[in-house]
Amino acid sequence: MRTRTWFFTMVMISCLLAALSTGGQMYWLFFLVMACMGVLALISALLAWGTLSITYVLSSPQVVRGNNLSLQVNLRHSAPLPVAPVLLRFFAPDARLPLDVRVAIRPFRRTQCRQTFPCPHVGVYPTGLTHYGVSDVFGLFLLKRKPGVPPVHATVLPSTFPVRPLLFSPGESGNEAITRAKDDATSPADVRAYQYGDELKRVHWKLSMRKQELMIRRFEEPEHPDALILMNCAPPTEDEELAYFLRDALCETAASLAVDQVKAGHIVRMPLLGANAREVACENISELPALLDALAHAPFDGTDRFERVLELETRRMRRTGGTVVITSRMDSQVADMLMRIRRMGPRTRLYYVYDGVLPEETDMLLLRLEKHDIEVETLVLMSGVENEQ
Repeated sequence: MRTRTWFFTMVMISCLLAALSTGGQMYWLFFLVMACMGVLALISALLAWGTLSITYVLSSPQVVRGNNLSLQVNLRHSAPLPVAPVLLRFFAPDARLPLDVRVAIRPFRRTQCRQTFPCPHVGVYPTGLTHYGVSDVFGLFLLKRKPGVPPVHATVLPSTFPVRPLLFSPGESGNEAITRAKDDATSPADVRAYQYGDELKRVHWKLSMRKQELMIRRFEEPEHPDALILMNCAPPTEDEELAYFLRDALCETAASLAVDQVKAGHIVRMPLLGANAREVACENISELPALLDALAHAPFDGTDRFERVLELETRRMRRTGGTVVITSRMDSQVADMLMRIRRMGPRTRLYYVYDGVLPEETDMLLLRLEKHDIEVETLVLMSGVENEQ
């Protein structure tokens, strides 16, 4: 029972006792007025509580980190007696405390309420009402209930920032490999009849003499080299609050690289090796939304042994033009695997995300990687802001 209700009840009981003891009409009047107030308050609250219906819908199921999310709530009740504004308690993306909002509702009419929430972190978050409360105009009774509709899930996508173009192994980028394959007369894939404008050096002379017509060699054109992005999907840190910022930096770095490479015409492959491993491939701009959505759904529940993940991915290095490793954990085992990947051929770049001061041991490992022809870039978190060095 609310504090105001206790005081109201005590005063009403005091008036009743005084009326019974002295027989004063004034005390009886006070008691009857307060009793009527209490009965009307309870009836009005019960009617509104029993007839109140609530639905809500997101303005958009997806939003880019840093933008706001809008939730539209529709309310209606059929109580003819006046009630206080309805209490709505929201839970929002990454809300540290519940958000309480009061909305005045006119009986027998639908009332719309639009609530805006900030979205500071990448991920998938349930959004909606934890419960609502109906109170009478005197504030004596507050009746709470959980909404009958389940929460809706909002997907906060990573934003992107400019990154340096990813370098590929010499001779494996652009149209050089395609031109070289066409000029290789020793490995034709097929032959066809001569057409006006064909180069004479592509004529298959022996076959042409046998068939008594000019035959042209046809060659398989190799695809553009893949860009392989390996993000550490293990929990970035044991600090729950700091983990949100590290996850944002990891996902947004991966998203920025993927967008840059797809726009450059390269195929992007991104294995997300968590508890439920999956791989996302993106070949054109139309597939970028699915890649960003996959990053937002990344649970970061993978193994702490990131070097094992790198070792599993070495099997595809022969057909990879460039490899990017993004991690917030660095040790000698991870450094050794990065050097091994570089020795296998593809150009390799490391993005290391950390908070605060770079440890001396990690700094030595990064210098060692640079000496082995590995590009090293660091992202330092300062009060939740990422700075690229």
